[in-house]
Amino acid sequence: MTLPFVMRMPVRRRGFVAAFALSGATACGEAAAPNSGGILPDQFTDIGGLAGSWAVARAINAAGRVAGEAITAQGALHAFSWSSVGGIRDLGTLGGTSSVATAINDRSEIVGWAMAVNSTPHAFLYTFGLGMRDLTLPSGGVASEAYDISDNRTVVGRWLERGQTRAFRWTEAAGMQSLATPAQLRDTRANGVNGRNEVAGYGITTSGARRALFWSATGEAIEIGTLAGDSESMGLDINDQGHVVGVSGSASGPRRAFRWSRAQGMRDLGVLPGTDWSMARAIGNNGHIVGSSGFNGSDVERAFVWTEAGGMRELGALAVGDGINSGAFGVNFSGKAVGFSSNGSTFHAVIFPNP
Repeated sequence: MTLPFVMRMPVRRRGFVAAFALSGATACGEAAAPNSGGILPDQFTDIGGLAGSWAVARAINAAGRVAGEAITAQGALHAFSWSSVGGIRDLGTLGGTSSVATAINDRSEIVGWAMAVNSTPHAFLYTFGLGMRDLTLPSGGVASEAYDISDNRTVVGRWLERGQTRAFRWTEAAGMQSLATPAQLRDTRANGVNGRNEVAGYGITTSGARRALFWSATGEAIEIGTLAGDSESMGLDINDQGHVVGVSGSASGPRRAFRWSRAQGMRDLGVLPGTDWSMARAIGNNGHIVGSSGFNGSDVERAFVWTEAGGMRELGALAVGDGINSGAFGVNFSGKAVGFSSNGSTFHAVIFPNP
C-alpha cells in the first residue's frame, strides 16, 4: 500500500507504515512527580503554538531554532519557526490553506511543503527576509514535498508525476533532479541529506514492501536491506558520517530502529524497557539518534535518545499517566532533541530536556 502523497500527522499508525496559543517558550505546568523517563515535566521547553491546540516540532539547528507545524486559530495547519529570542512565527503558505515545515539547517533555512492555490502540495524553501519560495517542479510534475535540507542548501524530498512518486535532490544550480530508482522498486522518497550530498530514503516493491535506500553523492542507489527476519525497511535520516537511521520490520511483527553504514551494515538499536517496537527518525552529526518506542497494538509511544555510550534512554513526556504520548523528530549537534508530547488532552511541540 502506498502512503498518501501528503505527509501525515506524527502519531504512530498500527502496522509497519510510519509517519510521519502563546509566543515564546514557557515552562510546562507546576513541579510534579517524574514521568517514566525520570524527567520532571517542568524541565521541558513548551514551544506553544499558533493560537490553536496542536503543534509538533520537526527539527532543530545548532543555534536552537526550531521548525515544525501547528494548528492556527482558524483550524488550518501552518509551518512555523521558533527561537528563544523571537518566539514563534507563522511561515504562511503558497496561496493555499496549509503548510508543514520538515527541516531546518544551520543557516536557518527551512524546507517543507505548502498547499498552492490549486490545492496541491509544493515543496518550499523558506529564508528569513525572502519568505517562502516554491521549488519549481520538473516538466510533467504535479506535486512535491521537501523533507530535508543540508547546510550547503541541498534539498531532498519527492515529487509526483503520472501517478508515481520520485525521490529528488534539489540544488540552486541544477534545480529539482530525480534520483535513480532501482529496477525492482517504484515510488521512491528521499527523507534525509547530509553535507556530502548523500541521501537516505526508501522505495516500494511491486508487491508493496518498502526498502530502505542510500544514494551516493554521484547518484548511485543502494538498497541497504533489513534487520534479520524482516521484510521491510525505511531510511529516514542520514548524518555527515554517512550513517543512516530508520526502521525495519514486517507487516505482522513489531518494528525496530536501526543504524546503517556502508562499513558496518545494519545494527538493531533495540527498544525501551517494557516496549516491543522502535523507530529512529533522526541522527545528529555527533551520533545521537532520536525517535519513538512503544508497544505493538497500542497507540502509546515514548520519545527516546540513543547514544553509543548509553544505549536507548527515554526522553519523557509532559504529563504522567495512561495514554500519554511523546515522540522525537529532530536532534542537533549538541544532542538537543525536539518533537511532540501530549499533556493529557492534545499534542504540544517541545524541546526535550537532556536526559
